[in-house]
Amino acid sequence: MGFAGGNNIALRHVLCDGLEYAWLLNNDTEVDTAALRELLAVSEKNPAVGMISSKIYYFGTPVLWYAGAEINPWTGRARARGKNQKDTGEYDTACQTGYATGCSLLVRSKVIRMIGMMRQDYFLYYEETDWNIRAQNSGWQSWYAPKSVVFHKVGQSLRTASNNPPVLVYYNIRNRFVMIQRIGSPLQRISSAIYLHYQLLSQFRMILNRDYQRLTAFRYLFLGFWDSLFRRMGKAPVIGKR
Repeated sequence: MGFAGGNNIALRHVLCDGLEYAWLLNNDTEVDTAALRELLAVSEKNPAVGMISSKIYYFGTPVLWYAGAEINPWTGRARARGKNQKDTGEYDTACQTGYATGCSLLVRSKVIRMIGMMRQDYFLYYEETDWNIRAQNSGWQSWYAPKSVVFHKVGQSLRTASNNPPVLVYYNIRNRFVMIQRIGSPLQRISSAIYLHYQLLSQFRMILNRDYQRLTAFRYLFLGFWDSLFRRMGKAPVIGKR
């Protein structure tokens, strides 16, 4: 069902049970004992906070995975602040941010009732980015709470076939473009269409430097480009070995 589909099942229960908040948390994480309490503390101080995320480290290291984020509204590119940097205290202030990551995301039920669930047809990547922007367009804010600490068990430094399979090329190129086409202004939609072609060339060069499954990655790249143009969404087809 994808990231959004799985989480939306739980979110429906939250709404039916009349709960005030839902906390989305990846299953490959470990959390500090105060993680949830700190998210709630920041949110309760500011009624405009609709979604809020933790400070997230690579598991077992002082290296940051997420400390807030930025979104380029013209290209759809989303970038986590501080990623792959050793934490030196630079990101220790709670603040408004571009988007709250779905790895650890506290969301008000009021927000869900206003804007709806995450769109499931993205299947993987950019579904919570889309969700954040829709909330922001409805007057809510996305925030970052540094005293809420989460440890994420993801690949570090070098990307390998096991943690960065070729199919991710497909989701990246398709979903980024479709997101801006859905929620961007007319000028932003034009800009993202231009950027889509640049991204195709950029990803092509990146794949040339891979040392595994190049042919499969190329096929996913061009299929993602093609499907983005025709808004073919959902789970990617299986091409070769993953």
